[in-house]
Amino acid sequence: MSRYRDSEIVVNEEESYDNIREERGVKKLRHYRSKQHPPPTKEFYRSLIQIPHVWSSKDRYWKLAVEHYGSQKYWYIIAWFNKKPTEAHVQEGDKIYIPKPLSNVLDFMEG
Repeated sequence: MSRYRDSEIVVNEEESYDNIREERGVKKLRHYRSKQHPPPTKEFYRSLIQIPHVWSSKDRYWKLAVEHYGSQKYWYIIAWFNKKPTEAHVQEGDKIYIPKPLSNVLDFMEG
């Protein structure tokens, strides 16, 4: 099951992407529109087991997803849950949380 299965493909002509289009030699960029997931509620947080993890320089969301969920494809759940959309938003020594069980998180995100 792809997380993009219901995503719309859009043409990105934003000026801020001019350099990327120029580097690639294209006039338009096509990509999936990011799905908007509901923000976690207090009740949702309380319903989960939250495994603490102290971020190290070798960590990657996909590696943590493999370790905790058995698949790298769920990396975005860790990013979403911690409100840190990319690894660039996490610094060495930061404490993040791995939400479990995965099925409860997926059910919540699907709304």
